[in-house]
Amino acid sequence: MRSIGMLSIPSRPMGTTRVMQQAAQDPKPCSKPTTHAPCSLSARRPGLVICAGPAAPVGTALVGSQQVATLLGYGVLAGSCVRSVPQILRMNKNKSAQGVSLTSNVAELVAYTINVAYNLRWGYPFSSYGEVVACWLQDVVIVGLIVRFNAIRGWKPWLGTAGFGVFLWAVMSGVCGHEVLYGLQASTVAIIALGGRVPQIWMNHQRGNSGELSIATCILNLAGNLARVFTTLVLTKDKLIMAGTALGVVLNSVLLAQSLQTAHRNRREEAFAMKQQLS
Repeated sequence: MRSIGMLSIPSRPMGTTRVMQQAAQDPKPCSKPTTHAPCSLSARRPGLVICAGPAAPVGTALVGSQQVATLLGYGVLAGSCVRSVPQILRMNKNKSAQGVSLTSNVAELVAYTINVAYNLRWGYPFSSYGEVVACWLQDVVIVGLIVRFNAIRGWKPWLGTAGFGVFLWAVMSGVCGHEVLYGLQASTVAIIALGGRVPQIWMNHQRGNSGELSIATCILNLAGNLARVFTTLVLTKDKLIMAGTALGVVLNSVLLAQSLQTAHRNRREEAFAMKQQLS
């Protein structure tokens, strides 16, 4: 019996021994046309005789889609390196973190930490999650700026930093077992939704505007999510990652709509004020 994630599966399927013995005693060619590839014993599931069909076109399409997904994944990684730069520059320029939710960014930081640890543990290709590392680093900077510009003092920032450091060590060092990390990855869907995006959306709704939230960052977030849907389908087919990515598309669309609405309202107010001055 061997374990994969939270599922245990037998190391050899039932009835395999009989099939293997029969295959060893009386090997027979495939009862397929000669254009097909010859029969072979499956390496992953011993004893199962496989007759390969005309795999060239399918294989070519699969390899092609994987190459596109890999290139797109690195494209997402490149874009993610500047994903929060507009947000950071805007906060630095205005010396303000008004309208930028600390709760949302801390929750996003935690979710990204889990996501990186999960992908590393399962050995997924870097192109399928590389942008998370870049976003993680930028979120650290944003959280620091929020603490600075909102003048959060005392023991809270130090306690939060220490707690996050312990959490980071636990998930990255292997202290958390496979089942625990699997559960944490499943929880990132709720963390991103309830902790990472909903508080920001609710804050924008209450304020009636998106404050210092950058439109460029919202666009990059949404574009990255859309690209990641494709790369996840092709490269990993991981349902947990796909669920989080799909939810991110929905929530980032809402944030982008709020930011565009605020920008449109600000332009109208500026135009009205300019018209009043001229009159």
